[in-house]
Amino acid sequence: MQLKLLLESIGERVNSLDCDDYDIKGLTLNSSAIKPAFAFLAIKGHAQDGRAFINDAIQNKASVILAEAQGLKQFLSAVETSIPIIPIDRLLDKVGLLAHSFYQTEDQASTTVGVTGTNGKTTCCFLITQTLQKLNCKSALMGTLGYGMADKVLQTQNLTTPDAVTLHQNYAALLEEGAKVIAMEVSSHGLDQNRLNGLKIDSGIFTNLTQDHLDYHKDMNTYLKAKQKLFERPELKRAIINLDSPYFDKVLAKINPKLPIFIYSLNQPKLLRRSYPVSTSFIYAKHYSFHNNGIVAEVVTPWGEGELRSPLMGDFNLSNLLAVLTEICAQGYPLKEVLNALSGAQGAPGRMQRLGRGDLPEVIVDYAHTPDALEKALTAARQHCKRRLWCVFGCGGGRDKEKRHLMGEIASKLADKIIVTNDNPRMESPRQIITDIMAGIPVNEHKKILIEEDRKAAISYAISHALSVDTIVIAGKGHESYQDLGKERLPFNDVECVEEIFAQGG
Repeated sequence: MQLKLLLESIGERVNSLDCDDYDIKGLTLNSSAIKPAFAFLAIKGHAQDGRAFINDAIQNKASVILAEAQGLKQFLSAVETSIPIIPIDRLLDKVGLLAHSFYQTEDQASTTVGVTGTNGKTTCCFLITQTLQKLNCKSALMGTLGYGMADKVLQTQNLTTPDAVTLHQNYAALLEEGAKVIAMEVSSHGLDQNRLNGLKIDSGIFTNLTQDHLDYHKDMNTYLKAKQKLFERPELKRAIINLDSPYFDKVLAKINPKLPIFIYSLNQPKLLRRSYPVSTSFIYAKHYSFHNNGIVAEVVTPWGEGELRSPLMGDFNLSNLLAVLTEICAQGYPLKEVLNALSGAQGAPGRMQRLGRGDLPEVIVDYAHTPDALEKALTAARQHCKRRLWCVFGCGGGRDKEKRHLMGEIASKLADKIIVTNDNPRMESPRQIITDIMAGIPVNEHKKILIEEDRKAAISYAISHALSVDTIVIAGKGHESYQDLGKERLPFNDVECVEEIFAQGG
C-alpha cells in the first residue's frame, strides 16, 4: 500500500516527502517484528514508549517510521538516519484507522458482535460461534482463547483484545476465511486504548461489572467508563445488556434510546417495575432449575417462549445463555432452532470445565480470578456437590492486590476445604501473595486451610484426599497453558494436570 494512501486515511500529508516512492508491506508496533518495507508505529503506550525503540526499528530496516509527535524531539537526539520519521499527533488513537486502511477490514456483509464485561465474555463468544455453526453460519471468535473459525483450532493471541494492528490483521484473516459473524471479546484495556478504532461493531453485549483491573483503572468508575465506550459507538445497530448487573442503569444511560435495546434478566418482577426506552425488548427466564446435567429454563422472549436446556452450570451461565440466545435471535434466526442448537453447545475450555466423577471426585476447572467470579463458581459447584466442596486457588502477581483478601474471605465462606497455592506470581513474592489472601480469612477458619505453593502438588493433594462424593474447584487459570513465575514461564495447564493425576490413579 502506498504511504500516501496510508497517511490520507488519517488525514495526514507530508509535503516534503514523495510518499509515492514508499510501498508499505506491513505495519507493526514491535520493532523486533519489522520486515522489509514495514512501517514502524512508535506510539506512547501505557507501559512502554515505542519511540525509545526507533533506533532498533532503523537497524531492523524499517521503511518508514510514524511516531507520536508530542515530545518526539527528545527521542531523536541520538538518531541518525535517512529513513523518514513522520510525526503524528495522537498516534495511539489513529493506529486502528491505519490498520483498518491497510488490512481493509470492512465487510458490510459480515456481522461483528462485541462482548464486554468483567466475566462471561469468553463463554458468550464461544457459545455464539458454536451455536451459529450449528445453524450453518460460518462464524469465528476473537478473545482470550485465541482467534479462529468455529470449526478449526484457534490461533493464539497474547491479549483478550490485542493491539490495534494485530486485531485488524487477525480480523482480516477471518474475513478471508469467509466468516459471516465474528464474536469478539472486548476488554476494558482495549476500549480505553482505542484498539477497536476502525472496526465496525454491529452489536454490543454487556454481561456484568465487578472488581478487576484496578491496578490499571484505579477505581470502579474509571473501569465503568471504559466499558461504556462500546455502547457509544455510532455504528452500533443494537445493544444487549444485563439488567441484573448493579451497573445496568449507567450502561443503559450511554445507549442511544433510538437503538434497538434488548434487556435480559433472571428476574421477571424487576422487568415489570421499571420504565425503558420505547425501542426496548425483554428476555428473561420465567422458571429455571439446576440439575446434575446442567440447566433447564423456561424463557420468555420477543420471539416467543420455549425451553432452554444446557450442560453448563450455575445461574451466571444461565445469564450468559440468555445473552447469547438474544444475540442470535436478533440476527434473525427462529427461536426454536436457536434453542435446539444452543442445547448442544459446550462450555469454553477452562470455564466450569467438569472432569472426573464415577469413583473419582468431580473436579471443576475455572478461570475465576476475581472475587465475583470465584463466588459464582463456588456457589454453582455447591449446587452439584454431594459432600465437601474443595477450593484450590491463588492470585496473580502484578495485578489488583485489593481483590486478594476478598477472594480469601469468599473461599473461606463457601468452601469446606481450601488449598491456597500459586497462580501466576510473576515478579511478586508468592509468599506475600498468599499472605495477602490469608488476610481475608478469619483465624477460626484456618484449620480447613492448607498452603502449598507448588500448584501441581496442591491439585494432587486435593484429588488424593477428596472423597468420590466431594467436588474440587480449581480456580484462577482455566485454559492457560503456562505458569508465569517472573523470570521464567513454564508449561502448565490445570486440566492436563488433573487428567495426569487421574491417570496415575489419583
